[in-house]
Amino acid sequence: SHHRVHHGSDPKYIDRNHAGTLIIWDKLFGTFQEEEEEPVYGITNPLASWDPVTANFRTWAELGALAKQARRWGDKVRVFLKPPGWRPAELGGFQGPVQRDRANYHKWDTRAAAGVNGYVAFQFVVAVAVTSFFLFRQGDLGVGRSWAMAGWIIWTVMDLGVLLEGKRWGWWLELARLASLMVLAGMAGDLFPGNTRMAITTALAGVSLVWCLLLLGRHGRAGILSSGGR
Repeated sequence: SHHRVHHGSDPKYIDRNHAGTLIIWDKLFGTFQEEEEEPVYGITNPLASWDPVTANFRTWAELGALAKQARRWGDKVRVFLKPPGWRPAELGGFQGPVQRDRANYHKWDTRAAAGVNGYVAFQFVVAVAVTSFFLFRQGDLGVGRSWAMAGWIIWTVMDLGVLLEGKRWGWWLELARLASLMVLAGMAGDLFPGNTRMAITTALAGVSLVWCLLLLGRHGRAGILSSGGR
């Protein structure tokens, strides 16, 4: 119950119960808050995207836009140093979190066409395997191949988020990503014994391509390529 409070976006639950199981520290330092009603989970400004890259950089983009609006150079710098919600006086001053209307609040979600979730889950497992290989063999890859593999991993998680959002261009990006998997395997050829590398890569790319084409054939362009999120 105490830890649920920590993940709530309600104003009275913000910055509370940091200590987890060692809740005694919050009671000692004045950051303890008992759960009075079930929290509205999440962040105060929910993200309407499954793209993890967008999730990581959106806040910086918002801070940059706010700094651009500030008139004084000192305020432009303070935007990045002050606590969340701080604004220059000419932009309204501090703006704390607003209590959501629980009766009308709906968590952002999307409904992908049948089969898309399974395809994305499979590709995510592949991405986890590639990431594990990257982390354990990074010393053998060198700088160039490390950057290439890291870029492919980021590309993958971005594209999977786009597919779940039902954006049309995500499927073109997916075809390019599957083709790049063969290039990636070629770059890491000296780290695999014999023909293992190409056999595994060809099988993964082939299964993925057939699966993708089956999804397109089952649902048609309109059904799978333009099903956006709410």
